[in-house]
Amino acid sequence: MNSKAFGKYYGNLRVAMGKAKLATLVLILLWMIFPTAVQTVFHPWHAIGIEYWLQSQDVPRYYTPRQVTVGEMKALGYLVALGLLTLGTTVLFYRKAGFSVKLWPVPGLVVGLIGGVGWWFYTGFFDTFGAFALMTSLALMVLCEALCEHFGQDFVFGKGHRPQRA
Repeated sequence: MNSKAFGKYYGNLRVAMGKAKLATLVLILLWMIFPTAVQTVFHPWHAIGIEYWLQSQDVPRYYTPRQVTVGEMKALGYLVALGLLTLGTTVLFYRKAGFSVKLWPVPGLVVGLIGGVGWWFYTGFFDTFGAFALMTSLALMVLCEALCEHFGQDFVFGKGHRPQRA
């Protein structure tokens, strides 16, 4: 991508975000939560531990298979709800913006770069397994945002119609 195309994309993104300020803030918040929700699906005992913690109870060290299964179902439900909330917020974003601009690169750069570098500085070393976990969550988040973007634009502008900024 040359600098002129990047400048046009960045300008369009800034105009759209300026028109849809609240939707942009909610989307950024959802993009930050999404990798954690994906990791909770991979580690369902964290969902159970969070519930114990929220109820001000001691978090058990071990869980029964039934508790882990329930934690997995809850984590999947939360992830689906998060995806639907992302879809609704994306629709609201395009409705307010009034034109089409690609959103899916933004969470990839923001969460992937900031999250990865932040984790690297937090731990003090490069962790290959941690980087793989981040990339898995990041890939699923970007895929979810790309799908929400596609269906959101179809809902707001009509199937296959993508108006550009004048």
